[in-house]
Amino acid sequence: MTNCRPAWTEKDIEAILVALNGHAESHAQPAYISGGKRYYLLNGHLDSTADDAAQPYLWPMAHNVRPAEQSLGVRSCQDCHDTASGFYFGQVAVDGPLADPNETISMVRMEQLDPTLTRAFARSFRFRPLFKVLSLLACLLLAGVLMVFALRALDAVIKTLGSKDRFS
Repeated sequence: MTNCRPAWTEKDIEAILVALNGHAESHAQPAYISGGKRYYLLNGHLDSTADDAAQPYLWPMAHNVRPAEQSLGVRSCQDCHDTASGFYFGQVAVDGPLADPNETISMVRMEQLDPTLTRAFARSFRFRPLFKVLSLLACLLLAGVLMVFALRALDAVIKTLGSKDRFS
């Protein structure tokens, strides 16, 4: 696969911005956005700064719909929710003609999540099968206790209704 992106340099960007600056309205300042930075002219020379407007647009994520054998999560929840999974903890290359080819951003940062909480949540999935068993046992225990009290209540009602003193 060939790279279709133009091989621009900072000098190319500067020349484009100088040309645009001559055609821009007096209050407008042309800028080039790439790789999380805003490039603009300052005293006739190219300057750059990190800018919130230059951050990548993050599309909302949801579980993808694919054939069952290819779906995320087909092997377990840990396909995504594991500290070794690229879904939350992978690195994504920063793209753009002026971006450093070795610069990356973590998926957790791109999704604007707290890395510590996300890592703790991912680790909790190791105990999910145990949690399911413990939850089932707790439900069975609670159902047993409720059954005992229900039978005692029924016994008390039957004894009250069946007592001879009731009609005397």
